[in-house]
Amino acid sequence: MWRTGIRRAKRGKTLKIDIKLEGDHVREVVISGDFSAYPEEAIDRLESALRDKRVAEIPHILRKFREEVELVGITYDDLVELILELVRR
Repeated sequence: MWRTGIRRAKRGKTLKIDIKLEGDHVREVVISGDFSAYPEEAIDRLESALRDKRVAEIPHILRKFREEVELVGITYDDLVELILELVRR
């Protein structure tokens, strides 16, 4: 089942996440919006890292992401909160 969330980040940019869950696994995830991430391929890597993982693994994956990526226009907390909100729905 696909779930979609859109949030106006504290820094003023828009974050949209579409996530497909099957049981306790993330099957697909698409992260988009008008924010930036450096390095540029970071969002693609995050989407790949989350794909086919158990929901319980999400916090660990996101912590590692935080160490490797600079987000501009959104905060790491914006990203984490929206992903976890969608998973818990």
